[in-house]
Amino acid sequence: MKANEGDPDHLVTMDRLLQMLLSHYYTAAAVDVDDIPKVVRLPFNLAAYRNATITAITSSLDYAAHVRHISLEDWAFTNISFSISMLPPDVQEYIDEPEFMAFYPVDQFLPEYERYNSQQAFRQRCLRVMLHREVTWMLANPILEQLQTLAIPVSDVTRYLSVLDRLGRLECVRFVLDEIYDCHPEEATGATEEWSSKTREHKNKSMGFLVRFVENHTQLFKGQLRVATCHPSSVWLWSRQACPADVQFKFLQLLPSLHKPTALNIRNAVQFVAHPLTTDLGHVEEIVMMPSPGPLLDRLCHIRQFLPCCQSAKRMHLVSLGKGTFKWAVEEKRIVMDGMGGNTLSNGGRGSASLLDNDRPAFLQHDLVALDDVWINNIRDGSTDEVDDIAIAFSQTLADFRVTFTMSAQAIPPTFHFGRGWVDMPVLNRLLLETVTARMVLDRELLVHCPNVTFVLLGDRTFDYRCQDIVPCLPAQPSRLVTLRLYGWSALTFHSDTLYSTSELRTLEVRMTPRFSDVDVQDQYFIPPVEELNRSEDIGGDDDEDDDNSSSRQQSPPPPSTKALSAATERIILPALTDLQLLGNWIIEDDFLFEFLAVTFPKLVYLDLLGPTCFTLWALFSVARAVPVPWKSLHVFMREPPRDQWAELGLWSLTEWTDERKVLPMYLRFSVDREYEYVVLRDPGVSVAAASANE
Repeated sequence: MKANEGDPDHLVTMDRLLQMLLSHYYTAAAVDVDDIPKVVRLPFNLAAYRNATITAITSSLDYAAHVRHISLEDWAFTNISFSISMLPPDVQEYIDEPEFMAFYPVDQFLPEYERYNSQQAFRQRCLRVMLHREVTWMLANPILEQLQTLAIPVSDVTRYLSVLDRLGRLECVRFVLDEIYDCHPEEATGATEEWSSKTREHKNKSMGFLVRFVENHTQLFKGQLRVATCHPSSVWLWSRQACPADVQFKFLQLLPSLHKPTALNIRNAVQFVAHPLTTDLGHVEEIVMMPSPGPLLDRLCHIRQFLPCCQSAKRMHLVSLGKGTFKWAVEEKRIVMDGMGGNTLSNGGRGSASLLDNDRPAFLQHDLVALDDVWINNIRDGSTDEVDDIAIAFSQTLADFRVTFTMSAQAIPPTFHFGRGWVDMPVLNRLLLETVTARMVLDRELLVHCPNVTFVLLGDRTFDYRCQDIVPCLPAQPSRLVTLRLYGWSALTFHSDTLYSTSELRTLEVRMTPRFSDVDVQDQYFIPPVEELNRSEDIGGDDDEDDDNSSSRQQSPPPPSTKALSAATERIILPALTDLQLLGNWIIEDDFLFEFLAVTFPKLVYLDLLGPTCFTLWALFSVARAVPVPWKSLHVFMREPPRDQWAELGLWSLTEWTDERKVLPMYLRFSVDREYEYVVLRDPGVSVAAASANE
């Protein structure tokens, strides 16, 4: 019997069910109504209920015989949960009696007492605590021997300790923290040091009773109790209590270990950590522990040797456990590859032997862990050792590889280096490497090792840089690539020749501005100093050339425009690309705009130009009118043009122009902070005529 939070009608039904059960229990036991505690008798009006239903109560149906689970919530008592004025008169009179507060001295609940304007409101809360405690006991006591689940108020745990020998079938116990031990100083001005010391002592005593309950039960009925948890009460809204982590962990140490788990996750991780040596991990297929709270993460780091035991694991999502975590996997693979006569770990991943060559793959024959989905978050010590070891050890099976960093990472160096020592990953489908604060430098061959990848995201928040530091990656041939997102440093070092082999590419995003920024990115552009541009080998020329030529170049360095590089880019055609996003201070001039957008991307339908400069809206709209495949969406990060230029551009507000036949089937937006949409006319002359007519 469990009370579920929800519709008030359901709670009323629960109250009536409790009323019926209590009356039935104690009528069958020939208990006089006056012997039932007043705290239960009055709110449930048991005297009147029993008199009105005496015939039904004496029926032969034994309700109690069917109850196996009792887990009442302390908010479930609807009839005393409303305002004070709605309480039955006899209940109001009862909570005003001195004997009522003798059960709950004010100083025991000082933080909550100071929150209320009246003692009656506070006493009503105390009534709910007492009612929950007594009703639970009255329902459970007659049938303790048959209960499998029981929620016990912490304030009443000693009563259950005294009858522990009757709870032989109990499998799950849930302790409800209905007392107040801790509070913030500002929440209780009257909470003196003496009060804090007193409650601290009481808390330690209560927590000791909880541990004793679990410990004694596991000794009396070995292996029977499977779950022991501790939860806050919902009565004390402003002083919700939490069970100390060490107490919860002690519960788990007393309970049996996980039985042949198939997954390790946040829900069962602590129970596993409590029994790392006795848990059979041979059936674990996935390990998903993100996010990992600090105490859990620390414990996992101390027992990270459990990973090799997960022989069946396919999926692993972990917060970094520290340098060296996956050295075992590299070593196991090295031994196997040496035995096969072709160690691909020492020759760039291009050895003659492969773990995938046989009918029954060698990694299965040799019981190697075959991970295909790995996500590592927040490298713990600032080293990419874990990442590189994963790429090497599981290169033959890895299909999805993600590495991310958030602001909560414990140690972030100024630069991360990825890809050193990587070998070919023939089945890798998705690759995501993204940092938040540090620069991400990629090994020049990183993408070369990913020939069959379909999704790539490489990103950091690089903003300022030196041109001389940019070392382009080697051209790769990811012929199945569908989505490519390059942010920050990876956008600067990506080799454009890679695009020759990406005929299936549908989405391309190149970004040199911070992600998720809601401010004007035009204020965030970084343009290297002129002397940096002069030193760049692509722009400033070689120092070996004659002084006159060098001097000439330094006096008027050409801008890094798309036009200047058109000879290289005009040969690249991406026939399948439909979505293009260029974010950053890329320079595209009018006379190259059509060649760049219409020729390079013949099937383009979604275009975001958030930052590129040097082109005019007139030229951009002209391209939109001329492309063979109509664009569906155009987002330009610039301020909308003055109203007096709209007619010449063929630009109208979406709400002002209603003739859809004369506009391009494309939504146009300016700037990220404006949600207004515009339309572009197929013929700008129509716009001029319409504007003249309006005048």
